[in-house]
Amino acid sequence: MYCQKLTKEVLLIYLEHEIEDNLWLLKDSVEKFEYIQRALRFGDHQLYIPPTTDQETLEHLNFVDQLWKPFEEEIRIVLTKGYVNQSDIEFISTLEPPLEIELLTLLHLYEGLAEQVDSTGEIPLPRATVLAIEYAGSQRLLCQKMVADYLFVVIGYEEEEHMAGLQEDVAEFDNVMQALYYGDTEIGLHAAESPDLIIWLDRCSEIWEGENGFKAVMSAEPTYFMLDYLASQNIPLLGRLNVVVGLFKKIATTPPPPPSEPPPPDHPPGWNNGSDSLLGTCTLFLAGGAMISFSFFGNSMLH
Repeated sequence: MYCQKLTKEVLLIYLEHEIEDNLWLLKDSVEKFEYIQRALRFGDHQLYIPPTTDQETLEHLNFVDQLWKPFEEEIRIVLTKGYVNQSDIEFISTLEPPLEIELLTLLHLYEGLAEQVDSTGEIPLPRATVLAIEYAGSQRLLCQKMVADYLFVVIGYEEEEHMAGLQEDVAEFDNVMQALYYGDTEIGLHAAESPDLIIWLDRCSEIWEGENGFKAVMSAEPTYFMLDYLASQNIPLLGRLNVVVGLFKKIATTPPPPPSEPPPPDHPPGWNNGSDSLLGTCTLFLAGGAMISFSFFGNSMLH
């Protein structure tokens, strides 16, 4: 996600849009990218990330570091001089795609590891759990990528390629939003059931949908005059998607409720008269547990 966010901020600086704010955001994005890379390698208790020990994954982390180094050096140059020129755009547009591809490869490797073992090292995460977090997390990346593609078209850099990319971004974001809401049997993703999760998906849709929503703007002809709109809506949408990912992870790591205690062996007089009522209560509890388990299954772990 931060790779696309960095590119977006560089393009906004090139367009001289809120330069100081975007320079600050650019610096923050670099620091967060490097923080997460270290966390993936060495672990981070605050992020609930264990150290990476799988050899193949470590090799790809090394490869990401190699691709990141020239990208990061170019960003540091921009931060030092405080502006972006055409050569910066060309250099970054060359460096970003292979880095993004390798980051996606790394993501898929971690997905496989997540299905083998959870953060406690004991309970395997079901495939639906991994998928839910994967797709929720992919929305954050798409949110940034579509803005970057939009801005590339605005500045006239490889317009056809980035216009095609923008259209793909919009269609994929829309499809994934529907899958997160209603599930997708083909890929094994369950529908959202948590009330909090549905509330925050609705809040994302408030920005995305509508006559003047993000989707409508991204689907129209890109124009410089929409930069203020992009700046005012992109970050709030990203923030709401962050909450959605957090809720999926919370559902994934919430333990199931403890089993109800069995009735005492010696029943008081008249106990059978209330048995239907008690049985109904137990049945409701078990149904609720099943629902929680289903939501747990479909709305789980991926960053």
